[in-house]
Amino acid sequence: MTVVGGGPAVARRFLLWCVPLTALGLLAACAPPPGEQAAARVNGITILQDEVDLVRTFGGEQAQDMPARRLVEALIVKELLAQQFLRTARGSAEVAESALSVARRELLAQRYVAALVGDIAPPDAEQVRAFYRAHPGQFAKRRAFVLRTLEIRAPPAREPELRDRVRAAASLDQLVKWLRTAGLRFTWSESEHTSDQLAPDSLAQLAAMRNSEVTVQTTPDGVRVIQLIGSRPATLDEPAARPLIERRLWARMRAAALDAEVKRLSGLAAISIGDGESSGGTGQLTAVPDGVPTVFSRVAPQGPVTGRAPGGGDAQ
Repeated sequence: MTVVGGGPAVARRFLLWCVPLTALGLLAACAPPPGEQAAARVNGITILQDEVDLVRTFGGEQAQDMPARRLVEALIVKELLAQQFLRTARGSAEVAESALSVARRELLAQRYVAALVGDIAPPDAEQVRAFYRAHPGQFAKRRAFVLRTLEIRAPPAREPELRDRVRAAASLDQLVKWLRTAGLRFTWSESEHTSDQLAPDSLAQLAAMRNSEVTVQTTPDGVRVIQLIGSRPATLDEPAARPLIERRLWARMRAAALDAEVKRLSGLAAISIGDGESSGGTGQLTAVPDGVPTVFSRVAPQGPVTGRAPGGGDAQ
């Protein structure tokens, strides 16, 4: 076997990065099929260049940004660990056909999704322009809201008391002092969210609030207190918004194509879940469930920026 440079450092990088192609190393053949290019060989087991390309496509941002050499090294480490596991009595006993079935299903599903959406053209200039004009709150009239948030843990029975305390408090400083005196646990954060990152009902509520005004929401763990620190215009003109709109529309088009294909295939299939009774091709899957392999990403909202609690000291 050719020794790849990196040693323990490569192993550490690998352990911190796990791609979703489960048991990919177990699918490698001892020799590449005709027409396939070998990226590496480990104890006679071939890692195909096609596998490297798949990992780069589906392995997230870290895999996409990783140099080609480092990506191959990561797969080599994975193959080394997989081979060693199979050498152990426990590994040889526990790796069953089901493991290969899971890996095969995931790999082939990802390949089909990539082929399905690969020919979908990006939105044209007119589609982008129409979306921009139809959503002024997200672009032409976009605003940024700075929020302070207290996540208070408390049993449901104490919610009325907490709401009363919020209304009576002259400031968040005073509320925090009372929370500490009462022995209630809370976390504190400060964050900025633009109007395009907020749900319509949240946006409407914030737009109607004055600076320093607070609102209270019920949560599964207690109560959330949100204070509007301030807001400012954050306008995006059409040229600046175009890349964001293109990504959003393109992701939506791909998601719609995948959803339609799942509905079509489930309508033709005989499907049973749990009880063993066939659906007779009734098309019981009406949407793509979570976990289906995709080749597009969604823009995540900006996360909170944690800070020190008002009144001095850290949040409890």
